[in-house]
Amino acid sequence: MIRARLAPRLAAAALAMAMLGGCTVGPDYHRPELTLAGSFHAAPPPTAPAVPANFNEWWTGFGDPLLDRTVARALAQNLDLEAARARVAQSRAAARSAGAALYPKGELQASATDQQLSLLSPFAVVSSEVPVFRRNYDLYDVGAAASWEIDLFGGLRRSRQAARADAEAARDDAAAVRVSVAAETADAYLQVRAYQARIAVARRQAAVEARLVDLLRERRGEGVSSEREVHQASAALQGVQATVPPLMAGQAGQLDRLDILMGASAGTYAAEFATPADLPATPALSALG
Repeated sequence: MIRARLAPRLAAAALAMAMLGGCTVGPDYHRPELTLAGSFHAAPPPTAPAVPANFNEWWTGFGDPLLDRTVARALAQNLDLEAARARVAQSRAAARSAGAALYPKGELQASATDQQLSLLSPFAVVSSEVPVFRRNYDLYDVGAAASWEIDLFGGLRRSRQAARADAEAARDDAAAVRVSVAAETADAYLQVRAYQARIAVARRQAAVEARLVDLLRERRGEGVSSEREVHQASAALQGVQATVPPLMAGQAGQLDRLDILMGASAGTYAAEFATPADLPATPALSALG
């Protein structure tokens, strides 16, 4: 008889919980539809190479071992990239925590206490005369608790979805930081090589101008050249020499930039790039695939 009375109530309660569970907080996310043009307004040239599918290690296409080593060191030691990795780990932990909130929680506690009464206390002085008096005693306590927050309105599920979306965003941000660090490192390295080439050209030009000045001075001594020609050649020499210090300063700035990208103090790896080298040949896009 009692079961017959409780059955309709249990069915009604189950139906109410199912209806409440369907009332999830907020609408489901739908990616917005973007209307894009069918083709780019400027058609590529017929000989344009195909875009490679994988750019994860595009810098290896330059064929420069020092560039490869420098980028690898920057990806391993860059502080911004390390912070991005930490944010990815943090967001993944938050996503796991948000998912765990949907399940029951259990807690188990245990404690043990060993106590000894002082014989000098007033209570011990009086109680010590009793035959059943015990100075030492132990206490043991074991307890368990369980709880489960039923997600009737879907708030916990939305929190889990948001945490997972944050984790995916943090992962994409870390990938973007990796691309940026690799590009900045390669750019700084190529800038160093470009400055070295420009410095070498300026010094060769200065040597040519210096020989021209010596030649004109000899010709002036023989009465073939004029004083004006000597002054003009000297001014040209000084102009070429004046271009070297700014180039040296630019090279030093790019070396410091490389050290910062590699997570080191300025001047740490400058000696590795001291020997001038030619600019590596630019690889074709199809070779990077």
